[in-house]
Amino acid sequence: MDYCKAHLISTVMADLKRPIFYLDSDVVVESRPFLIEYLCAEDYDFGIFNWLALGSNQAYKPTDAAESELVVYRFSHSIDAISRTQLICSGAVQYWGYSNKSSELLNLWRDCVANNPGCPDDHSLDYAFNNLHSADELKTFWLPRAYARYAWWVFDTPVIDHPDYPNPGLGFTPLSEFRGKPRVHMDQLSPRLLTTQEENLKGVDFIVGPGGAPHAVR
Repeated sequence: MDYCKAHLISTVMADLKRPIFYLDSDVVVESRPFLIEYLCAEDYDFGIFNWLALGSNQAYKPTDAAESELVVYRFSHSIDAISRTQLICSGAVQYWGYSNKSSELLNLWRDCVANNPGCPDDHSLDYAFNNLHSADELKTFWLPRAYARYAWWVFDTPVIDHPDYPNPGLGFTPLSEFRGKPRVHMDQLSPRLLTTQEENLKGVDFIVGPGGAPHAVR
């Protein structure tokens, strides 16, 4: 418990009495994250990447195809639901404002982590946000992909890059419910209406060369 992200962030925030910009140790800052300065200036309470807040979130991973120096990518996964009020996060990059509301969310996150050993901390943060009674009062900003750009988004130029692929969940215990409440309230989600192009891209491979742009191939 003393070594979880929630404890670290809340402890540092209490000590410094200022907003906290948290980064996982394996991300790389590629350019100045001006958006974080904006969140601080506008007194946002919380900022994170939310899979449910994107118009498109399709992810691609390399295949085993041998193409000399070229890398062949194939559709891996997506979350085909959308919501502005529910959270499914990737927590490598987080902004926390110095406020009572952000502290309330942090405390609920810590409680969920402490009572669900072995569960991913991202799942616990989803639960905390989605079950915080005053979440609608929390001034929240959903970070764009460029600020939490994982390797499977081959089209995005990163501001903050996660160059490796995240742990697919091996060794973790999924969190679906805690104290009688679900991690995600499914009744508050709407189906993501994919365009014909997005549907077609699920069946398309992409070749990427050293320093080059992706090129679609069948």
